[in-house]
Amino acid sequence: MVNKPPYRAFSKAVVTTTKKPSPAQEELARSIADHMDVAYYRYRSSIQRLRENQDADYAVVVGREKIRIQWDGGDFYHHPGISVYRVGVSKITPFIAALRPVWGGRTLDTTMGMGRDALVMADRTENKVLGFEKHPAIAVLTHLGLQSLTRMKRFRKVVPRISVVRGDSFRVMAGLLQPRFDYVLLDPMFPKPVSGSRDMEVMHRLTTPFPFDNELLRLAARSAKRRVLMRWPAHVPVPSVGFDIAIPGARKTTVYLVLNLNRPGTRRRLGCPRSIV
Repeated sequence: MVNKPPYRAFSKAVVTTTKKPSPAQEELARSIADHMDVAYYRYRSSIQRLRENQDADYAVVVGREKIRIQWDGGDFYHHPGISVYRVGVSKITPFIAALRPVWGGRTLDTTMGMGRDALVMADRTENKVLGFEKHPAIAVLTHLGLQSLTRMKRFRKVVPRISVVRGDSFRVMAGLLQPRFDYVLLDPMFPKPVSGSRDMEVMHRLTTPFPFDNELLRLAARSAKRRVLMRWPAHVPVPSVGFDIAIPGARKTTVYLVLNLNRPGTRRRLGCPRSIV
């Protein structure tokens, strides 16, 4: 029996602005539309009517302060979430305990989402984080959302260390012959989202959940020098590939699974090429 997705998937999008936009808003909206390869429409009467007239599932709306994704019955904008309480502080969270980031370490975030893990890693390592996001709307929202965080003092030095790339990180990892990053973050999208999470609702509407594949883990291990971390739902059995560490998340809904690549035999166990063992 195939489980039905919890939300109807989005496909068609439009880009517009709020009422009485400034020239800068219109210019940004046109730029976003070009980036997403969708149509831009000037605001006329209402965003809902625009979506209905264009048979669009959602609209990316450029406002004076925020950029929002709006759909029938929903509204979402980028926000740093719990990273507000993680950046600039020395508290040891389960995420930090699992990765043990060191100063100067480089991070690859394979499924960036809103970029919250990237913010924490850029803060702890004081080095660059390369983040990939496949969906154009999420990539745009995250890139511009992170830039807006520089208004806050605690994010001012952290955000410039983060690069948001629209694309498939797994194709990039497949082309690497040597480890290029100290840490690789994996956060696969699963069919059942966290209950009550607007973030996860947006992600599930815009992206396609994919099953865990050992090949993804092998590519991540081939790309990392120190550790690979995978966020995993606590209610789903852990893959039997020999993770070195499993640390429960703060909310007990997730588990952080870790491959410690400094341990002898870890790469061989995953079938990594001899050239990097």
